[in-house]
Amino acid sequence: TRLRDANRGLARERDQQERLAQEMVQEVSRLNNRVEELERLGRARDESILGLQLQKATALSQAATLTCKVESLQKQLEQATEEHSRATCAAEQELHTVSVDRDSVKREVAVKSAHIDTLNKEIARLKMGTVGRMGAVHGLEWQYEVDGSWFSYEPAASSKVLEAFLAHLQDMSATELQRLEIQSGGRDYRIDFATMKQTNVLTRAQRTIRLHCDVPTSWIKRPAQLLYQA
Repeated sequence: TRLRDANRGLARERDQQERLAQEMVQEVSRLNNRVEELERLGRARDESILGLQLQKATALSQAATLTCKVESLQKQLEQATEEHSRATCAAEQELHTVSVDRDSVKREVAVKSAHIDTLNKEIARLKMGTVGRMGAVHGLEWQYEVDGSWFSYEPAASSKVLEAFLAHLQDMSATELQRLEIQSGGRDYRIDFATMKQTNVLTRAQRTIRLHCDVPTSWIKRPAQLLYQA
């Protein structure tokens, strides 16, 4: 009975993983469609946009590479799932004829499940990397407000904040991902994504921050939505 329950649980987990894999393929397809749209817009821009077009070409190449990796990982996930299913069926048949070493079966199931979990985590990591590289296409940069005017972070600091923000979007309930400390302009700051504020560690002065996106005004402007709009 415990084995049947475990098998049903594994079947549900496998179905959920397959749905997640399908959603991942759809997400990559939507990303590629948006990239094509950006290419058409890029051709209509003046010479000042040429630098952005070069960054877009680089991002497209990286996105294609990541897509191939995702497809490869999905195939490995399917193979691992099939192997897990065959191992489970073999265990059920053997239970009818001989006494099965339950500890050995549990260890095999645990190894297969751990392998599947590892593949799913790698897919999630590649997905986040794809979104992060889309930042180069959208011209994303973090800015802070001073007396109604917005000023950009240093490139290194902006990249660090963007990486942390992407991790925060993956699990917005994790309080440890809502804050980080950076250095920009020779000063230390504490960033809080929940309030979208920066605090000078030395003076305790606070300023509003935002994620600036170089996109048409008709696009969605909320950063969390814009990152995944592609």
